This record gives sequence, structure tokens and C-alpha cells, in this order.
Amino acid sequence: MPAPATFNLPTYGSAPNQYSTEQALEAAVQAFVDEVYDAFQTNTAKSFHTRAAAVSAGQAALPNTLGMIATREGDYIVYRAPGLTADDPLFATAPRWGVMLRVPSAALLDDKADVAELTAEAAQREAADDALALGLDAEAQSRVEGDEASIELATVGAMQDAEFHSGPEDRQFTPLMINGEAYALVDQDARFLLPGEAEFHGYDEGWQAALTTGDNTLIRVDGTGQVVPAVDSEFHGYADDWSYVLAAGDRALMLIDADGNPIGSGGPSAGSPLIGYVDGTDLRAVGATDEVAAPLGSYQALALDGGSPASVRAIIDWPALGPSRVVAAGAGLLVPDQQQVLHVMIGLGQSLMVGSTSASSLVSTEQNWPDWVMMFRRGDGLSDVRMGLVTSDGDGAPALDPDDLIGFEPLVARVGQGAGSRGETPIEALCRALQAQAKALNARHRMLAFTAAMGGTPYNSLKKGTQTYTNMLLALQRAQALAEAQGWRVIVDGCVVRHGEGDATSNIYDQMLTEWQSDVDDDVKAITGQDATVKFVVAQTSSFSGPGNASRRMLDAHNANPHINLCGPDYPFADLYHTDFVHMTGPGYFVSGEYLARAWRQVLWSSQGKSSITQMLSATRTGTSVVIDYEVPVAPLVIDTVTVPERDVAGFRYQDSTGSIAIASAAVTGPAQITLTLASAPSGTSEQVLYASLGHDGTPREEATIPRGNVRDSAPDISLFDGRPLRNWACHQDITVTVN
Repeated sequence: MPAPATFNLPTYGSAPNQYSTEQALEAAVQAFVDEVYDAFQTNTAKSFHTRAAAVSAGQAALPNTLGMIATREGDYIVYRAPGLTADDPLFATAPRWGVMLRVPSAALLDDKADVAELTAEAAQREAADDALALGLDAEAQSRVEGDEASIELATVGAMQDAEFHSGPEDRQFTPLMINGEAYALVDQDARFLLPGEAEFHGYDEGWQAALTTGDNTLIRVDGTGQVVPAVDSEFHGYADDWSYVLAAGDRALMLIDADGNPIGSGGPSAGSPLIGYVDGTDLRAVGATDEVAAPLGSYQALALDGGSPASVRAIIDWPALGPSRVVAAGAGLLVPDQQQVLHVMIGLGQSLMVGSTSASSLVSTEQNWPDWVMMFRRGDGLSDVRMGLVTSDGDGAPALDPDDLIGFEPLVARVGQGAGSRGETPIEALCRALQAQAKALNARHRMLAFTAAMGGTPYNSLKKGTQTYTNMLLALQRAQALAEAQGWRVIVDGCVVRHGEGDATSNIYDQMLTEWQSDVDDDVKAITGQDATVKFVVAQTSSFSGPGNASRRMLDAHNANPHINLCGPDYPFADLYHTDFVHMTGPGYFVSGEYLARAWRQVLWSSQGKSSITQMLSATRTGTSVVIDYEVPVAPLVIDTVTVPERDVAGFRYQDSTGSIAIASAAVTGPAQITLTLASAPSGTSEQVLYASLGHDGTPREEATIPRGNVRDSAPDISLFDGRPLRNWACHQDITVTVN
């Protein structure tokens, strides 16, 4: 009796359904599903909750005629047959009921197959290829890879012909030797790659070839070179970002791509590794199509590798730990792709960096990539992104004992120590967004994040020489020691900064940021030895009272300093503020982290090297008409009074030496242009356009008086929290007007 239609896998060559594996596996899986279904439908099989229950039933209750029994054993459903003896038989005499097949639970699908050996060999081959392409010696190559200790250049031995009887096509197979060890068997067309440990048999029962261990056939190859696994091997999806892993027991036998082909075989297709080439200043990728993987800008590609179906792997002359870095290029990005490098992200600032007032509204309580996005683990169980420190005492920052940090654990949001209701910070969402992008490109990008920040603290109590700054350096040194124990090297790509409230009235805040970045860059390089400059990615605060000098000086620093980058203002998500309209709820910090992530990708994962923001570039008045030209990340400009309630005239004010001049209207007059119409012609000098510059006018702060404007771009990005658009809203700014 066949299985009902709801259990059916599609026939070979048709589109997969929810029970599909790969086309090459569907026939085998269907046959086994039918066998199990028929056995239970005809009462020739029994199931037990545990192995012990089956043993307790006894041999008399389990005769040979049953044909099959199923037991639940830990995380597996185990199928047993009466005549099998090799694997864990229930009884010493017939019917023995040994294991025929173990099926893991969903939770183990990604973990069951140990692909470490295969991926290590792959890394060795990549390193060897890169070294040959570059003509580098081993020491230089280890600097490029960013890991002198852990990457050993593989020596590929001479290929030795192996005798092989393969049927009518008479294919010849050769062993691939790496460091004297047979790794695989490859046919003359490199059609498939198979592990060399198992015995390989030729033409048998209509199959082109069969790979076996002992009496078990693990893989069969048909006459077209298509790999088809036998039913007594296990099949796992999406382990270590490969499409599929074919495993026997706990050993990974093969990595299989989305088309059912072994990884590394076949020509370009939608599921095969992309082939990269350089065209002018673009790094292009050839697969099913020929597209730009990422602009290189001023960088040069020193070597290329196929990478994955989602990206091209390249070495480019962009300094990292050494003068070059390995990247996964795709979707316009150049994502650092070095498994043995730990990328450290440091959060600097005051209360908005440590998540004040968010303890009751945590968002990031789970980590999708526990081995790739981490924070410090403390021995006393107080682990969080703040390193378990109290962060609410103003200038009284506690001293960090680095010995309290005993390892790494998955980064999640937790309630912090001390007063201030610390919880979610921008860091969790920032790291989530970055890692999601890295995984989409199959980039191996391991991250560690921590904050070195204190609530209610101005810059002078956070800068070099203070306890908070010292804590940052101690934590980085500890991270380096813990990473080295794992065989990793440490690099600090950048710091995220949520600060400025404590210096809101300062007209030299741009100088403070410049000094801060320079000091951090010098001190980090002294610890890590990296060549790369430590970048700052800064959020522009929207909680000021009065003129908000510090917020505007942040923009000045962005425009003057290539290492300081704004991600935009906070006012577009004022609905996620805490009721004090200074701090945020957990969702507010999450959305803030998403804005920071976009800027981080632009600064550190793309050749543009600078964040894109919406800001005024020039303003020119003729009569009562003032034309303002903008930098616009994604045109066209929009005046949006729905998302953000209007204040002033779309957020604009106009003034000269005599005082304020009324604005009659504001209108978009081009993709990157807005024109203001003044109620009257100015009579004074020193004319200025001010945008989103009117701060709160009283205490307590109120939602109606949040400094804000209504100008934004048309960026298509969407928040993972609630689906809201993440537009690039115009920054708090004032600009001098040119008069015609």
C-alpha cells in the first residue's frame, strides 16, 4: 500500500515540496518513507517510546515477521531490523534487532554532521590557492589570512592514477592527496568529489559507481555522474551554511549544493560556487548570470576564489590585521571572511549605549548564531554586553577585573546590574543585522561585542585616562588572550558611539569625537597589532533642549573626519522612546541598532568607506526663494508629515542677523532638492537655514517638543522588529546661505 499523497515527495525533476531533500535523493527517501508507512499500516512494525521499553517487551513479542521496529532514543528515532547485528542489537540472540537507521530530531539537523574536517581541508586548499595566485611565501600568506598560527598552507601531492572499472563510459579516477593523505576521488572531468577513506567500487547493478564501507553502500553514482545516496546513510540540511550534508553515523561524507551536486563539481549554475573576475573597478560574479558582486573602488583584488553560490571570495589590498584582507563579495558588500579572526565591536558612550530604561522590554533574548555572535562570559553568572558592570553611577565607574571574564557565550539582551533599569542595547540588533548579512553571503565572520560606557557621563569622564576607558583596554586584552586559546586573532574594526547628551551645549564636540577616535585607534593598534584604522559609527541624538550644539557638531565631525561616521538622527522613531523622551524602550534600542548596522556596512563592509546620510549641501537665496541641495542616499527626497508629526515648516527655520524670518512653505523641487519660500525678504546679514534644530523648551521633556523634521530619502530598508521603513532622515543641521 503506497503512502498517502500528503507524504509523497515530488517525482524526480519536479519542484520540491516541504518533504523534499534534493532531486538526487528524492527516490531513495521516497522508497524509505513508503517502506516505513507500509510496515506500520500492515501491522508488521511496532514503535516504542524508549529502547528500554522495546527490550522489556522481549524477544517473543518481537518476532522476525514484524520486519521493523522504531524506538525513541534521546534525540533520535531509531529504526531497527531483526537480522542486523553490527550496530547496537537489542538482544544477543535472534531476532537481534540491530540499528538500520537513526533519524535525528529537527534540533540536531544542523549539528549532527561533523563537517569540521571537511571545512578545515577546504580552508587549507583555499589558502594554498591564494598563496599560489599571489606568489606569497607562507609567512606573508598567514598575514593575509589574518591567522599566523592556525592556517597551514597545504601541499597538494602528485596525483596518482588509480585503476578503476567503471562500466561503459570507462571513466578513470584519481586520488587527491593533501599532505600525504588521500582526501577524495575525482573523475577525469572533476564531475564529483568523494571521500577517499571508503572503498570505491565500479559498475554494479546499473550504477556507474558505488562508494561503500564494509557491507553498507553509502553513495551511488548514476550513468550521468549524478550522486545518489543509498538509504542507509543519513541526510542533513543546512549545516555550516552548506546546502546539505550527507553523513554516515557521525562522519560527514559529502557537502552537496542546492542542485544535488557535490560542492566543487559541475559548471556555473544558480547553485554552484560563483566565478569571480575584475572588470575595471568592479568585482563581478558569474553563475547563472553575470553580475557585479561589489564595487572595489580604489582597492585592488590580489586573488580570487569561487567562494560560494552567494558570493565571490577575494583577497583585496584593504588593510585589516595586515596589509590585505579576505572578503566575501556580494550584494555590493565586501564582508570580512576569515574564520580564525574574531571581530571585536566596542560600544562607547553613556546611558543610551548601555540600554537605560529597557529592562522591562527586552527584544533580543535569543541568539540565532551562538558561535558567531558573542559577548564575554563571567564566572559569577552576571554575563551581559556590559561585562556585568554597574553602569549607572556617573563618574564613579567600577574597575573591571579581567579575570572575571572567563570565556565567550552567545550575545543576548539581559537585565544589567545596578540602578537605571539596564537591558536591551543597540548592540544586539546591530550584531544581528550584520551577522544575517554575513550568513546570506556565506561569509565566516565571528563577532564579539561589549560596551565601555557609563550613564550620565560627559566625555571628560570617559576619555583616555578614565576608569571606563581603562576598562575598555583591559577587556580587549582579555578578549585577545581568550581568543588566542581558541586559535583566533583579534581585530577591532570599529566602535559604535551613543553619546552627547552629557555635552549637549558644547560647541567643540566635534573636537572631542576626533580626539576620542584618535586615542582609541592608537591604543587598540598597540594591543592587536592591526593595520586597519578603528572607525567610529555615531548616532545623532534627538533629545536635546535648547540649540543642541553637540548634535550639530557630530555632523561637522562626520564631514571633516574620514574615520567618524553618522548613522542619522533618532527623531524618526520617537514613538519608541521611554516616557522621559531621553532614553528608549527595548524596541527603540533595537531600531537604533538597525540604523547603526546600515552605517557600519557602508563604512566597514563596502568600498565607499563612508556612511551615507541625508544632509543639506548648499542653500542659495534669490529674492524670497531659497533652494537647498542635498546629499540623498536613495532619491527622491520626500517631505513626510505622516511618519513624523510636523514641527515648524517641515522642520525648517530661517534666520539672519536681525532674527527669525517666517517660512511660508517648503516643497520638494527635485530628486535631491527642496525649495523654501520665505514670507518676506531678509534685511540682515549672516543668513542661515536651520533644520530640526529647535530643542525641548521645558522640563520634563514632552513628545510634542522632540527636535525633529520631516525630510527623508526613499531607502527601502525594513526593520526586523516591526516592519517599519528605515529611511535616511535628514540630520539636525544648520547651513550658511549664499545670496544671489
